[in-house]
Amino acid sequence: MNFYSLGLLRSVIHPQYLDNLFKLLTNLPDLRQLNLNFRELQEQFTTGENQRNTQFRINLRYFYDKVGIDLVQVNCFKSDILNKNKELILNKNIAQSDNPNFIERMIFYTNKVFGQHKTNREIEQLRKELGFEYDLIIDDKIKRNQGIVQYVRVYFPDECAACKQQYPIADRSFKYRNSERYYLEIHHCISFSADNTCDQIDNLVKLCPTCHRALTKNRADESYQQHLIRNIFKNSPKTYEFCLNFAGENQVLDFVYKRLR
Repeated sequence: MNFYSLGLLRSVIHPQYLDNLFKLLTNLPDLRQLNLNFRELQEQFTTGENQRNTQFRINLRYFYDKVGIDLVQVNCFKSDILNKNKELILNKNIAQSDNPNFIERMIFYTNKVFGQHKTNREIEQLRKELGFEYDLIIDDKIKRNQGIVQYVRVYFPDECAACKQQYPIADRSFKYRNSERYYLEIHHCISFSADNTCDQIDNLVKLCPTCHRALTKNRADESYQQHLIRNIFKNSPKTYEFCLNFAGENQVLDFVYKRLR
């Protein structure tokens, strides 16, 4: 008993559900405690012998320390199990490894596994891909969640949220070698350096290198920087809504501008 697990019923989950769940979970302060155990590539699933549901799992000791007391309000049955095994749980360790497989497995699952019917050969290839090496999720120097950045790189459209109406992306960036994707940089609308609680998906946008550099504090003219921020609000409504959690409609532009770094 190392994890608190939640089954994701295939009959009810859909892409928007996974997207919302992913955003919610990536707001946790320590992603090392999370694990995604999907079954679709397991032999018992592919043969039809035992088609169990995918599981989201969280380190049991971490879960108990953070929300164990409040679990009774949600699930009395599991709360009772935890309380009966309290001594055993408290002897377990919180995960310390920097292996960031949760973020990578979520991306892998949503892109290549969820809702797809694969041949045996394709399944075997996907199993091999699961052995790839991961970059670290947590940057130890600044504690920035690189997993969220990776999510934005994969799922957000390849366009600059600050200048896409004014310039073709081909005039502002370049394509990766052997790829049709353009190089774009990930920008925290409310600066991460200003407030590390803002390291959340809805606070992130893709910018071309020119706009990203222009939004460095004191680099470009104030009116131009505010123009770019307005464009971000216009082109990324979720980011605008996120920023409204910190300032009202009449103050939010100035709030973001003053926190540029």
